[in-house]
Parts: sequence; structure tokens; C-alpha cells
Amino acid sequence: LLVFSGIHDILVIAHAHGVGHQGFVHVDSLQVDEVEVPDFVLRLFMEKYLQPNYPGIGIDSRFALPDRIDTARIGDHELTVTQK
Repeated sequence: LLVFSGIHDILVIAHAHGVGHQGFVHVDSLQVDEVEVPDFVLRLFMEKYLQPNYPGIGIDSRFALPDRIDTARIGDHELTVTQK
């Protein structure tokens, strides 16, 4: 894809948390070179190019937390993890 050649500045805004040995991430927005990518374009890109190789990835992703980690809270420049 010609649009993805070269070097680009990417900004992803997302929120994440973990509970019950599961991690959750939701992508709120994406910018490429300071241009906001519309939600439907981001979804289309993920479905066509990322999900064939990484089926668990998406706007909303869910994954198992490593052993013994029960919860995780992510804040501005901090991460709080609870182990059991």
C-alpha cells in the first residue's frame, strides 16, 4: 500500500483495564500524521489487514492476563497490578 510507505507519526488513544484474569483494550481514536482516522476506516483496516494475521485484535480487544495477575488498572503514566 503506497499510503503506508515512508515514516509516519501515529497517535493512538485507548483505554485499558484488567479484571478476572482478563485484559481489555478499547481504541478511542487514531491519528496518522495529525489527521484523525474515521472509525469506519479504522475498522475496515483492522478487518482487512490486521485480523487475518492477528484474529484477537480489534477496536475492542480481550486477552488473558499472565498467570497470577488478577487485575490491572492503567492511568496516566502508571500501572497498578494485583496478583493473587
